[in-house]
Amino acid sequence: MFAYGTALVVVLEAAAGASWPMLLLPAVCAASSIFVAALAFLRGATLRDLDRADFLAFVLDVGCTLAYLAVWAARAGGLVRPDLFELAAVLLLAGAAGTSITSFIPILRGTYRAPDQERPWPWIVWTAAYGALALATLMASAPSALLIYPGINLLLHALVAALSVRRNVGALAAGHVAG
Repeated sequence: MFAYGTALVVVLEAAAGASWPMLLLPAVCAASSIFVAALAFLRGATLRDLDRADFLAFVLDVGCTLAYLAVWAARAGGLVRPDLFELAAVLLLAGAAGTSITSFIPILRGTYRAPDQERPWPWIVWTAAYGALALATLMASAPSALLIYPGINLLLHALVAALSVRRNVGALAAGHVAG
């Protein structure tokens, strides 16, 4: 699901006018997610293994893809002006980035309930990466819609990082060294 959604975001951001430096982080995320998804499927995972929220995010991403293909075909057929195509790409980008929220609900809930099951440092690193992408997007004077993806992901990754840091604070208070 992350593989498909992130790959879709790369396509939509490119259609919305993102430069290659702005596409680099989402493209690396997509490639890594595709690799992990391929490994999962090789080990027997199926779409039926997704929980309801993850399946909903996947269905919404597929819907965004179908809508994008329809708008792209209409543009190729001369039925949609280029400026309207760009507007459609931005709206679909917002929808696709919004599915990140749905995707993170199980992660956030699980980390809230059991912060000791998550390590904070990977989430802190991803938060910094999305912060850097947001800053690069701002500095490039890119269309403001291109801030949707890094903004949402910056917030979501920071929330998981903050929730997982509770594990370390609790361990320090108990006199244990956190790993």
